[in-house]
Amino acid sequence: MKIMFFSLKQQVHYKAMLLALLLVSFTLSSRPVMSLVPNQCNDQCGTIQIPFPFHLNISCPSISTAFHISCLNSTTLYLHIGFKTYRVLDFFSDGVLVDFPGTTGCRQYNDLNAFGFTKNDHFGISGDNVLGLYDCEDSSLCKAACETNDLPGCDGNNGGSLGCCYPLSDHSIWHFGDGFSFFSKFGCRGFTSWVISRGTNTGKRGVKLEWAIPRNISDRICANNADMVNATTIEAGVRCLCKDGFVGDGFAKGAGCIKSCIKEGQEAYGKECDRPKHSHKKLVILAGVLAPIFILVSLFLFLCILKRPVKPGSFQLDQARYNSTLPFRKGCRTRLFSYRELDEATRAFEDSQMLVNDKNGTIHAGILSDGSHIAVQKVQCETERDLIDVLSRIELISSVVHRNLAQLVGCCIESGSTLLVVYEYPANGTLEKHLQYSRGQKFVLDWYKRLRIATEIASILAYMQYEIAPPIFHHGLKSSDYVFLDVDFSVKVSGFALLS
Repeated sequence: MKIMFFSLKQQVHYKAMLLALLLVSFTLSSRPVMSLVPNQCNDQCGTIQIPFPFHLNISCPSISTAFHISCLNSTTLYLHIGFKTYRVLDFFSDGVLVDFPGTTGCRQYNDLNAFGFTKNDHFGISGDNVLGLYDCEDSSLCKAACETNDLPGCDGNNGGSLGCCYPLSDHSIWHFGDGFSFFSKFGCRGFTSWVISRGTNTGKRGVKLEWAIPRNISDRICANNADMVNATTIEAGVRCLCKDGFVGDGFAKGAGCIKSCIKEGQEAYGKECDRPKHSHKKLVILAGVLAPIFILVSLFLFLCILKRPVKPGSFQLDQARYNSTLPFRKGCRTRLFSYRELDEATRAFEDSQMLVNDKNGTIHAGILSDGSHIAVQKVQCETERDLIDVLSRIELISSVVHRNLAQLVGCCIESGSTLLVVYEYPANGTLEKHLQYSRGQKFVLDWYKRLRIATEIASILAYMQYEIAPPIFHHGLKSSDYVFLDVDFSVKVSGFALLS
């Protein structure tokens, strides 16, 4: 992308965009928010930058008037959906965090009908929300696992033990498209909501709404160097995601995608990623100075290679941190583990901890220092191209939310030519162990459970292959290897082929 050929107005816009990308965070109602690319009009509410596609100025280029928001006293933003007005608490790349309409203060519990939201073509209730339900007559919907999250109370301190905790990412009871009044059938009288960002266990009070745009609009949606991805909660809704090596909002009417790289240990953007141009004279002088040094260093390295043979084509991942072409923080944007953590968790990857050993790599079970059960997949990356492919697939998988997909917890790039990918490891182990009763006692899988398991496996495979772009194929699904069952005997599939 050569900015020198753009108009003066466009040059000013892109300089402003690059400056915004270097900011660590924005301020929204005295609370930190994610550093997101602003819209083309550079809208602001006081010191609050407005990220695309949201806008204050109705004449600002955008996708739809549905994303128009208003600013009050240069301090507070409001989103209008139908006849309801919601105070904006935070922005995300795929959604917006809002408060309950008409709320003047923090309430411990809200009426099930208080949120007053109806799903439409642009907004839907996100599966990242975790609910605290009040006074439910039927406790079968409560999930003990989500109580381990840090859910702050009205004073900002830990909210304490919840009477009933239910994550919307668990679709065994609540499904996308349902409202909060759905829980009245369980006798619940009220609820509180938090959003849990992926890869963390810390909640922010409020309701996260996922945003998307209809797929069938006539204009070109995505910019160059961006892929179109399906929304999770909005039927026929899509967003744009910049390809590996680029950052931005990804939309043709937005800031698009600009090149991203690591330069001198820092993340750089746009023209900063291009190699500086030198005159021919300078290059000749530099070559004359560096040539003798290069020859001496080459001889030294040659002697080192003779003393320690290395497998041809091997590639050291720990050196790749400083490679100017690989945006590692974008590829592995979940938790970055150290090799020592995973080595201790898996007992030095001993054979007794091994769950899988096939063409997709090996998977070992492990327990982290905080007691979390994990599965660690080893992926061999012999070349730089292999590494780029694996990081691209990790980024794609980590952006997918499905109740039957094992959550990708993080990765590690400190183990030579092996990339370590960390998944959650459900409590009930593999499906095969239950089919063959090999756990020391007989776990009965009745026909209802078996049919539900088969349906859930078909659901996740169909979703990964046909509902997202680009599609993801497993290439090795077996009940003994990659099909796990959680505490409710719900399917969790992991071990997707990260290297083809």
